[in-house]
Amino acid sequence: MPKESSTGPERMEPIGPVLAVIGCTVGLVLLIGGAGAALVAGIRAASGDAEGVDLGLLIAGGLFAALVAYVGLGTVLHHWDVRRATLRLEAAGVGASAEVTGVGPEDTTADGGSRLIWIRVRVSGTGFPPFEASFPRPYGAAEATVGAEIEVVVDLVGNTFRL
Repeated sequence: MPKESSTGPERMEPIGPVLAVIGCTVGLVLLIGGAGAALVAGIRAASGDAEGVDLGLLIAGGLFAALVAYVGLGTVLHHWDVRRATLRLEAAGVGASAEVTGVGPEDTTADGGSRLIWIRVRVSGTGFPPFEASFPRPYGAAEATVGAEIEVVVDLVGNTFRL
């Protein structure tokens, strides 16, 4: 599968406030639950209060809980960062246009449920040098034809753009 590429700002998929809150909530639940479980396992292992539980199993459970907490922290930070970038793009973004310069190859999503087509665009507008980017779009999308024009918003400060 090809990788997204860009000679300028990176394409982003903005998220709204509801998805940001849901993502941060899930992340916080994982972070607090995992950290709490790791703390309890660590205290029980250190104090020798592991009656009826194998010490190795207790340590492994504590390490797994710490990993869950780490994933939760990453989830919170990711959703927080994408939401901030979305707000910055909406506030400081500059309108521009993108011309489709290439189409293909076809691809499928990781689960095999959807077909994708890769497109290459040249983005130009006022206040920034033109740049090119390639990324997947749903198969059969109207913009997946060479020469099609797509409206984009470019944030030069955050170095991002969205369709």
